[in-house]
Amino acid sequence: MARTSIPVLLLGLVVAVLACSEGETVSSDQGGGNLGGSKSGSAGKGGSAGAGQAGSGAAGSGGSSGAGQGGTAGMTVGQGGMGGGGAAGTGGAGGAGSGGAGGGASGAGGASGGGGTAGGGGASSEGSNGSGGPGPGTYSDQVFPGGKFALHVPPEYSGAPIPVIVLAHGAGGNGQSMVQLFLSKGYASGFLLAAPDHGNSDSGASAMLAHLRKLYNVDLKRSYFWGHSQGAILGTLLLFDVAPANEFAGMLFASGNFGDNPGGIAKATASSPAVAFTFNLEDSNNSGCFPTDTFCPPCPNSLKMLEKGTAYLTQIGYDVKVVTHDECHSPSPAPEMDEALAWLLSKSK
Repeated sequence: MARTSIPVLLLGLVVAVLACSEGETVSSDQGGGNLGGSKSGSAGKGGSAGAGQAGSGAAGSGGSSGAGQGGTAGMTVGQGGMGGGGAAGTGGAGGAGSGGAGGGASGAGGASGGGGTAGGGGASSEGSNGSGGPGPGTYSDQVFPGGKFALHVPPEYSGAPIPVIVLAHGAGGNGQSMVQLFLSKGYASGFLLAAPDHGNSDSGASAMLAHLRKLYNVDLKRSYFWGHSQGAILGTLLLFDVAPANEFAGMLFASGNFGDNPGGIAKATASSPAVAFTFNLEDSNNSGCFPTDTFCPPCPNSLKMLEKGTAYLTQIGYDVKVVTHDECHSPSPAPEMDEALAWLLSKSK
């Protein structure tokens, strides 16, 4: 499945040194400019550009400019240093001569700065840079465009990019129960957890993730979906929608069938999420029979829908993990869920 390093250039600093004496011209062996000066008022020669190179990310120092008395100002230009650690080179400024304006040109931009613009090394390229959400704690009845949701912000969140899991509950459940399940089991410690309350849908999961990215600095490489039962079933519809699913590095479906015929899911691409399924082989979501009294009856004519569907996903190129268990319709079979979650959360874009 597909869906961080910043090169740092270290160059030694060389400063062009220019000197001017009365009635003479002195040249720098480091590329410094010649400066003219004359007491009789004749024009001094304009200095050529000094080539300053950056060291440890510092900009190249521009050459200083000398002025002839009453003559045209000599000028030198420091070349912009190559950006170290994302800092752009600073162009040397031309000095003003007495009696004439120094025409210093701007220095060339640093390599990572591109024409004087600062390079990488500021805000993380992996985070959504959102802000304004509640601080560390567990909250219910938060509001987003899809309705209400429960939220957990881990105590270690300080504004650095943070991974997130969107949780989808089963029929009759609510978002708070899903958040409490994860906290009580110690699942995904250090993750931002958000669970829409009622009205599970594939569009709701997408809207939830988009909302979180506005409120927090969400790690764009580590966004995940986890759904149980009805939440898992509706979550599989993201795979049919393609683009919304591709926002996630991985998706886990616990004790839930496909929301539609998996034959309608397009072939996986480099942007497709990894997918994990946990289920009981006798669960009606796998067998295809739906009794009114229990989820796990003996089902002699089992259709093995989940087994066949997950095999098909593998066939069309998805990274698939299947973990079966004997705890009927449980959202958190142990140790199977620990295994499935560890696999899922190891994935990144």
